[in-house]
Amino acid sequence: MNGEKLEADIDIIYNEGAGQPPLPTRLLAGLHYLKYTFNESGESFVKRWVENSSWPYFCEFQYLQHELPCTPPV
Repeated sequence: MNGEKLEADIDIIYNEGAGQPPLPTRLLAGLHYLKYTFNESGESFVKRWVENSSWPYFCEFQYLQHELPCTPPV
């Protein structure tokens, strides 16, 4: 998958504005992809994120994550 092209195409949606600084586009796209691919609710997604070491790696983390890197998706 061409991550740079995907990031450039999606960056238009996740741009800086009022509020907190934006999270990386690849992280947000990865979280959405995993949530909808595995048909998870926000609560079950957080549990699987902590238990499944490949999900953080898929979202480009180098180390195992014990907490979701943002507010749980709804």
